[in-house]
Formats: sequence, structure tokens, C-alpha cells
Amino acid sequence: MHSGINRHKKKAVVLTLRGRLSGFLGEAADRMIHYWANVADNGMVLIDLSKLDFVDSLGMEALKKASAIGNVAFCSPSPSIMEFMGNANSTPAANTYDSIDEAIERLGLELSCSYEASGERRRYPRVSICAPAKLTAIHADHPVAFKGAVTNISLGGVLVEYLLREHDARPFVFTLGMPIAQLDLSALRKGLVVDGTLARLDSQNYQTGLGINFSGLAEPNREAISNYMRESADGRLALDVSLRSRIDRQ
Repeated sequence: MHSGINRHKKKAVVLTLRGRLSGFLGEAADRMIHYWANVADNGMVLIDLSKLDFVDSLGMEALKKASAIGNVAFCSPSPSIMEFMGNANSTPAANTYDSIDEAIERLGLELSCSYEASGERRRYPRVSICAPAKLTAIHADHPVAFKGAVTNISLGGVLVEYLLREHDARPFVFTLGMPIAQLDLSALRKGLVVDGTLARLDSQNYQTGLGINFSGLAEPNREAISNYMRESADGRLALDVSLRSRIDRQ
């Protein structure tokens, strides 16, 4: 009798905010919330606050703006966050729920998809750069060479994007934890080559981004990366706007 009821339920998009809702994440959360509210197609955006442990003025402004959007609701705030929100008078009780499940049930929703935005502090500070790199990924003893661009770096690892495969058409699948050998960062310092493991995999717009953790750094390599980061942060290294052509010429 009720087999078709789910067709009439509104869709729910869950956005989880983790760590510190401050600074850049506060501004980013504001944009993300408004984006999903606009594309929810008569559904609801449920903001999961259970993993949030700090909110600054920018973050509170983002929550305050979100509370004024008709298809946004807040879920699972901790007592401290609830108190902070109450003091700031930013979120009326009418659109705050004890859990995601409660909000879905009471609002008659059906879960569509979920996303997470994290403001957790990193172990090492990072800087954005633009430098060509080469690497060899190893899966089941099958090494495949790639070239791409390092777009940010720290003493803990790098993010490599704009990957192009070199001279090998055999099937290959990236998996988290796989070894990354011979990560060639000679553009930072001549002869700088390190090893690592794949810690993060992003795929969007037909591009693959690899978050690579270094497998230990020899002191000369650590010093070279530190110096490069310092010079980049100070603005003494010019951003390469012809990155794609540099990668293609390698």
C-alpha cells in the first residue's frame, strides 16, 4: 500500500563541520552551505555539528547566515557549541535537532549524500606552490611513472595534481597506502628525491590529486624543503603561470 512513499520524500544533504570553524573554514563553510541550499532541489541541508569543537566570529557569522535559509537545519551540537550558539542568538531552536536521524525522521527526508569540511589543525604548516614533479606509484609490484605539479607542500608531505601518465597503457588503480617511490622534486632543489605513501586521493573534473606523506626525510632534504617553503611564503619565488607547458616539456 505504501511502497511508493519514498518517491515523495525530500532529499537530505548532510554537511559535517569538523574541528575548528574559524578563519578560512568559516568563510568556506558559508559558501558551501549556500551552494548546497541552492542545489538541494526542494530538499534540506542538514549541518552536522557533532564534530565541531570551536567557533570564532567568522564561523558564527556563517552559522547565523545559514540559520536564515529556509531549507537548512542544524544537528547534533555539543553542549558547549549549543551554549555558544544560544549566546550569539544565531540559531532558533525550531531548526536545531539532537541528531541527523531525528531531523530526517521529523522532517520526512531521505538521505541523498554527505560531505565533510574540516578545520582541524595540521601537524605541519603548508604553503601553496606551483612546481613540476615526477613520481612512481607502485601497485602489486607494478610501477607506473607519472608527472604532475606540486600545488602545496609541508614537511609532512605534498599534494600532487594535474597528473599525466608516462609511457604505460596498462590498467592501474590508485589505492590509499600504496608506496610512492622516487618522488622527484628537483624543481625545488637539484637532486631532491624522496619516497612516500599515498594518504589521500581526490578525483574531480577528470583530474586526480594525490596527497602523499613523506616516508621520513633526511636532514638535507628537510632543510631544502624548509628553505623553499620560507622563500615561497616570503614571496621571493614567482608563481609559474605556465605550469601546464612546463609539465608537458619534462
